[in-house]
Amino acid sequence: MKTAQMTRVCGGVDWSKLPRIEIDAPISESDSPATAYAQICATEEALCLHLSATEPEVRAVETSPLAEVCEDSCLEFFFRPMEGSMRYFNMEWNPNKCLFLGFGSSIEDLLRIVPEEAQKEALFCPEVIRREDGWEIFFRVPYSFIRGFFPEFEVKPGKALYCNFYKCGDKLRLPHYLTWNPILRKGPCRFHTPAEFGQLDVV
Repeated sequence: MKTAQMTRVCGGVDWSKLPRIEIDAPISESDSPATAYAQICATEEALCLHLSATEPEVRAVETSPLAEVCEDSCLEFFFRPMEGSMRYFNMEWNPNKCLFLGFGSSIEDLLRIVPEEAQKEALFCPEVIRREDGWEIFFRVPYSFIRGFFPEFEVKPGKALYCNFYKCGDKLRLPHYLTWNPILRKGPCRFHTPAEFGQLDVV
């Protein structure tokens, strides 16, 4: 299992001072040169994330609340908030700020959560930046949202968050599937493997 540190910050987030978590473990062969990394920290109110992709082709087609976001250029954050529980959230974003948000313990029991557009913006505050060589997204996950499912969730030293970061693109000319923590399980829907998430230690 890969491990990394999640820093607690007060006030504004200075992303230039936070370490990068490389999303660089392929789970299938691809000729795509796509690369990606993640940054994450904890404020007093939320987890704050920055996901960035460098890729020659950016597909941004999906806009519907029920879209299959993974078919586009997609950056994803899956996380288990509580040790001892396999229940996790999956957040999949494309460059249109289209979100696939799910909750469950596996792909078989995954419940899709579909917030209204205004609610999504207010809750997660997504911000997308498009570049000539790719794109990136900033967003937050409020503790109040997490505690709606896990009332005892807290962020403090000695605690850990179990997660994985992904980069994919099912319908790109060169499909690719990258992950932070390697996934050993074979077969379909391998991203939905909470037992193989990495560990973020709160510091």
